[in-house]
Amino acid sequence: MTDIRQTLEYANYLKSNGWIVERINGINYFIKKLPLLGSILKLQRPKEIDFKIIKTSYVSQEAGYADGIDSFRYYNNMAELIIFKKEKLIIKKQIFKEDFKSLLPREFMEKALMSGFSFLRTENNNFVFKVFVGVPDTDNEQGFKYLVSTSGKISV
Repeated sequence: MTDIRQTLEYANYLKSNGWIVERINGINYFIKKLPLLGSILKLQRPKEIDFKIIKTSYVSQEAGYADGIDSFRYYNNMAELIIFKKEKLIIKKQIFKEDFKSLLPREFMEKALMSGFSFLRTENNNFVFKVFVGVPDTDNEQGFKYLVSTSGKISV
C-alpha cells in the first residue's frame, strides 16, 4: 500500500504551501527554506532512503589581519560534509575558504572567511549547496553553487 505522503497529490499540496519538492526514484523529498537557519529536509515514510546527508557543521579557527592602525581578529569557518548512500560513504570532506581561492582575488581572500554553507536542493543527480565567502563587517561577499554528484564528484 502506498503511503499518502509519497503521492504526487501530497507533493503538490506541500508545494502550494511553500515547500520545494524533489521526487527521485519515486521518493518525495520536501525542502523548506528557513530565514537565518538555512533549510530543512523532510522525508516521510519512504520505503527506502537512498542518501543520508550529515548536516554541515562549523568549526572556528583563529584568523586575523591588520589593516592600517586598526587590528581585527576573526574566526575562519570550516564546514564538514558527509554523504552516505545506504551504508556506503559517498564523500567526507572538510570545506574551507581556501577551496575557492582560484575563483576570488588574492586581496579579497586575505580578509575573507567562509560565512555560510547550506543545503539547497537536489538537481540532476547532484546535491546542491550554497557557499558564501565574504569579508566580515562589510557587504563584500561572494556566493557559490557547490555541487556534489551522487558519486562524490565536486564542482563549483
